[in-house]
Amino acid sequence: MEEAARDFRTVRAEFGGLATLSKPDLVAIFKEVDAKHFTDENTAALFDAAGLAQADTIEVDDLLGWVFGVVPQEAAKTAAAQAPAAGPIVVIAGPPAAGKGTQCEKIKERYGYVHVSTGDILRENVEKGTELGKEAKAYMDGGKLVPSSLIVNLVKDRLGQPDIVEKGCLLDGFPRAPDQAQAMAEAGLKVQRFVLIQVPDDDLVSRGVGRRLDPETGSIYHLTFKPPPPEIVDRLVHRSDDHEEKIRTRLATYHSQIGDIQPYFQDCEVVVNGTEKPDAVFANISASLDAL
Repeated sequence: MEEAARDFRTVRAEFGGLATLSKPDLVAIFKEVDAKHFTDENTAALFDAAGLAQADTIEVDDLLGWVFGVVPQEAAKTAAAQAPAAGPIVVIAGPPAAGKGTQCEKIKERYGYVHVSTGDILRENVEKGTELGKEAKAYMDGGKLVPSSLIVNLVKDRLGQPDIVEKGCLLDGFPRAPDQAQAMAEAGLKVQRFVLIQVPDDDLVSRGVGRRLDPETGSIYHLTFKPPPPEIVDRLVHRSDDHEEKIRTRLATYHSQIGDIQPYFQDCEVVVNGTEKPDAVFANISASLDAL
């Protein structure tokens, strides 16, 4: 019967997600789904068992829940969003150009965590027109910053999805501000490891000013540390954010906030020296993640 219920779910989706149907229409769909199980006799028995024998119309999700023990789709989504991730939640923090992106790639490859970017989450919800996405879009269309509480709700919703529940999550550069860290705590999002990569400002400026973007592929190169292939050098772009003045402004903002973020994660914080070679940095990060 569970197989029949799953088959019916598929038909339901193909019919445009109908929520309420007349009993004759529903019986006809049942028979289309699984004529073996849904004979006139046992279909009538199912309706009676669900207390629907006298009903003219039937709420599909109610029927699925009452008769088959199938959790309605919206209820399942809500429960998943509220459930904490079973896999670990790991935050990678640090100043601009600290090497967070490089380390995230290495962590994903070894541990299989789902890499979560708040920017990607925001774009996806706006594009799909979810309720949270509509709220965020209203702020964006009005030229306002999306509130931290809303960003955290978007993150919480993403953390409840099956891939993260199974594999765990890698939050890249979030929270960025103390109010976001506070909102995470208030939402009950428990982080298992807060990895803070530290690099002196002068080193960060040197890293930043040498970065170049390939506009055709989106790849980032560095004139010293990750030289581009000679044949593409002429098309590379030096982004405005990678000039020294802009970098130092961003670093000042970072330093003004990180000290107020750290107390929220003092029980799980691991500080890593980011001046070492990427493999050495990763070895230090791995030592803390292996214990999870």
